[in-house]
Amino acid sequence: EICACLVGSEMCIRDRHEGDSVLEYRRVYYANGTPVIYGRSYFNASVLPGIESFNLQNQSIITLLKEKYDLEIHCSNRELRAVVSDETTSRLLGTPNRFPLLQVTDLKTGVWQDTKIPVEYYTFLYVTERIRYSPEI
Repeated sequence: EICACLVGSEMCIRDRHEGDSVLEYRRVYYANGTPVIYGRSYFNASVLPGIESFNLQNQSIITLLKEKYDLEIHCSNRELRAVVSDETTSRLLGTPNRFPLLQVTDLKTGVWQDTKIPVEYYTFLYVTERIRYSPEI
């Protein structure tokens, strides 16, 4: 299941400017046909004009941001915690309700013309018995 839509500026990308447009993007990632990660991303569409027109299904979002928007991307505030799935997440990931998951949240910033700008805030939910979380170094 993939969903992308522009949402009102009340959606939160930490450190964005009030009134900035935000694109919400939801996606289930699969490994060998099995759902392993459910992701929700919020992109600062005000600094990424036209982001809503790209097909993000089969391409790296980070590569798109680097190549199309000439941004140097950085992880700014990664957090990990244990959570349990709700009904929607369980349905999407094919797990029992209240199944233990690893939640990873992060704010990605971009450097453009020597200015650091908020680009993406995301939350990924990992089924760790199906896939291992390997942080970038």
